[in-house]
Amino acid sequence: MAVAFRRQYGFSLIELMIATTLLSLVMFSGYYAYSLYSNGWTKRSELYWSNINNSMGVEAFIRTVESINAHVLVNTEGQEAVLFEGTRDSVTFVTNSPILSNLPALVRFELIKVKDEYAIVYSELSLDEVGLYRWPLSSLNWSNRIILIDKVKNIEFSYFSYINFEAAVQSTNQDENNFFEPKSEMTWQSQISMKKHRVLPYKVNLSFTNTEEKKTYITVDLPNDSPNKVLWNMRQEF
Repeated sequence: MAVAFRRQYGFSLIELMIATTLLSLVMFSGYYAYSLYSNGWTKRSELYWSNINNSMGVEAFIRTVESINAHVLVNTEGQEAVLFEGTRDSVTFVTNSPILSNLPALVRFELIKVKDEYAIVYSELSLDEVGLYRWPLSSLNWSNRIILIDKVKNIEFSYFSYINFEAAVQSTNQDENNFFEPKSEMTWQSQISMKKHRVLPYKVNLSFTNTEEKKTYITVDLPNDSPNKVLWNMRQEF
């Protein structure tokens, strides 16, 4: 009796191993591409929200500085001076539009370092809490603090001002209408002190570079009547 053999259709072990290897390579390539896309998207998303937050922080900074209050008190030398202290790393003053409350407050913008980047921390104190008559105060407990701008570098404050109080007074006396534009004797300076200047600068500049090497310059004009306010307070002493 003859026996008929049917041919078996299918894959051999070697063919299955080759197919599995190819499939693994395809899956690995897809996963790798997805990882790159996912990481790139995450970084772009983080950068986007960081830029949004920093833009809001810049707007808050501008509003706060534009509403500065030429608050006159007595400095360390016993002289009348507007409360304004500025360095490359920080600036302190009184404003009518603080960020965290609706009443005039003493505020401070200060640079802090976070790893290889910098941030600007905003601090605020109600005038009712500090009672500003003399400066400096023995101690300040900045209870309200928030990060306003972060993930930046090469950041600093600078100030367009007269070189000292005498120059500011002389310019005021020369102007018959008590209205004066920035003069040639004004310069950009890295520090404003209540002992030397005693009045507000005319402009405050904030400059920084973000992680994409994009540079930002913000210049805010300040009220220009602070010399008159200081002189008026000086005359009240007589």
